[in-house]
Amino acid sequence: MGDRMLEERKCCADSNSENFAIHGRLSSRGRGKLSPRVEFWQPPVETSVKMNPLPPFYFAQRAPDRQLAPWFAKYWTYLVCEGAPALYALPPDGSTSILIRLGGHQRTALHVTGPWPEPRTIAVVPGERYFGIRLQPGATWEVLGVEAADLRSRTIPCDRYLGAFSHRIARELVECEDLDQAAKVFDRAFLRIADRLELPSTFVGEVVRRMMADEGGVAIALIANTMHTSYSTLLRRFKDATGLAPTEFAKILSYRGAVRRGELAVGPMQPTRRVPSAPALTGEVGLRLMGRREL
Repeated sequence: MGDRMLEERKCCADSNSENFAIHGRLSSRGRGKLSPRVEFWQPPVETSVKMNPLPPFYFAQRAPDRQLAPWFAKYWTYLVCEGAPALYALPPDGSTSILIRLGGHQRTALHVTGPWPEPRTIAVVPGERYFGIRLQPGATWEVLGVEAADLRSRTIPCDRYLGAFSHRIARELVECEDLDQAAKVFDRAFLRIADRLELPSTFVGEVVRRMMADEGGVAIALIANTMHTSYSTLLRRFKDATGLAPTEFAKILSYRGAVRRGELAVGPMQPTRRVPSAPALTGEVGLRLMGRREL
């Protein structure tokens, strides 16, 4: 009797060890007999977290270092994602931008573009990313040493104005993966030369501020009157600094305000005709369509 109990205990221990390894347990069937009941291990069901995909066109911006605010309005990035249409409609822009295009087969370099008084359509390619600096209206000469009127509706390589300095910035931007990294590159580069930059006209800056406060709806003559200057003086000084007449700048502000309110549509477009392939956001498409080539 004692030998039989020892044998049953040994059998139970062996069975328990074997089935524990495969996540099973023992159960009794019948009198005086023990047999294993195996519960096979089931892998846990993976519940994947659904991530919101990026829209076809992703845009973000942030403020520059406070010391650079007199010359720079915003740093921005623009990403063309998979599924993006081949064409993109841009609103007019009253500022000059310094930008770089990453991706594609063309040489990576900084370009200067704008201002653009008219809306335009550009060609885009999925995978392209852009980093840029939006200059304050009226700060083009102080930063680049070129009149804004000479850049109107044009795109030109930045090294024409900043020389090797632009190449150093471009090499660092190639390594950037997001806007925060690009902002550090821009801040670091331009803070080195900030003490050598002339300050933009405070007169023009105040005119711009008053026009932007009302999205271009305020009368130019009223601004001239409240600033105790003549309309002709305001017109001359404003156009010299921005490359645009005050009325043109007001129309741009009005157009962009309508876009923000959803009254005008900009963005992805379904192609209705063939547009030559060109770097997006550089304006080369618009220049080609007009029969000119600036790059």
